[in-house]
Amino acid sequence: MIRPFLLAALLLGTLLLLSGCTDPQLADPEAPEGAEAPPEEEEPDVDREQLEEQIDRFAALVADVRDDLAPALDSDDRTTVQQAAEAAYGSMVAEEDGQGLFPSDIGEQERDSAGEDVLTETLSIARERGGELGRATVEMLRDPVAGDIGSWERDPAGMLAATLATVQDVDDLDEAIAAVSELDGDGTRAIAWLALARDSDDATLAADAAERADGHLGVIDVALELLLEDQV
Repeated sequence: MIRPFLLAALLLGTLLLLSGCTDPQLADPEAPEGAEAPPEEEEPDVDREQLEEQIDRFAALVADVRDDLAPALDSDDRTTVQQAAEAAYGSMVAEEDGQGLFPSDIGEQERDSAGEDVLTETLSIARERGGELGRATVEMLRDPVAGDIGSWERDPAGMLAATLATVQDVDDLDEAIAAVSELDGDGTRAIAWLALARDSDDATLAADAAERADGHLGVIDVALELLLEDQV
């Protein structure tokens, strides 16, 4: 027979044991203090994606211009250099039958029918989308690409005419370097060098001009690459 005090002790132990056992399925799942909530999935930024696609398109056209110019960099033949420079110039400057990196001196009606040049398109999208990437894109298009971007927007025909005038009738490399250095923007300078390479009757000067044009295009390439890397 169990003595009363022993029975009481067994009952007390049983109660203590039961009070310390909780069913994990019934416990209230409270998060540990200081724990972070799981991150919510971010919705895609459509505006940013559109601008990134436009920057990629800009970079692709710069690559096309350099591809067109490539034969001139490996040849001393004047005809080869001129033809390559002419093809690169056609990709660089918007013409009636295509779309270029920069606007051309064709009339406003013809330009509207051909579509905006890629420089103007990229500027418009960057300004509309805004944000850090938009601001950085506008600055990149100003420096190093276009330089006086306002004049390219307001009077593209006048800007192109002034750019081409810097190398018109130039027949000396030092003279050409001095003239082109007065222009703002690597894209603007590339246009001048391409025009000189296309029009010069001096094979050596034409080849030098083509090489310098490619150098300015290379600067734009690097600027585009850094722009996207910095904004990731």
